[in-house]
Amino acid sequence: MRDHVRFRSLAFAPTRAEAAETNPGRYGFELATWLASKLEARGVVVAEPFAEDWGWMIQTGDADHPAAIACGNADGSREEWLVWVEPTRTSFARRLLGGQPARDDGRAALLDTIDRVLREEPSISRIEWFTMMSDMSEIDHDDHPQ
Repeated sequence: MRDHVRFRSLAFAPTRAEAAETNPGRYGFELATWLASKLEARGVVVAEPFAEDWGWMIQTGDADHPAAIACGNADGSREEWLVWVEPTRTSFARRLLGGQPARDDGRAALLDTIDRVLREEPSISRIEWFTMMSDMSEIDHDDHPQ
């Protein structure tokens, strides 16, 4: 599944200092807050973005389809951006109570929604979806997530 997307935009250039919250040269607050608001407007349940050392994370989904959306700049760039979606695991307590991760972890619908949101933004260009392997190599490049 193509769950990573790279694109170009000047709209998300950092407007505030993020160095205290992320590693130097890592950005994504503007992108994460914009994306969270766009997803929320489409009915996706999202939490406030929070900082990670590599960029910003948005927790999303309901109890059956929790996911994490990562937002950050490409190495050394203020105009090339990366977004990727990872399912979050079912909690230990939920597993003890018999809860299992759903077969459809909800990513396909979320990825399609992200794709539509990105394509509707005029400042975004060169949208490219791909799969990231465990060795950090990229495969399966395409214009769409599915």
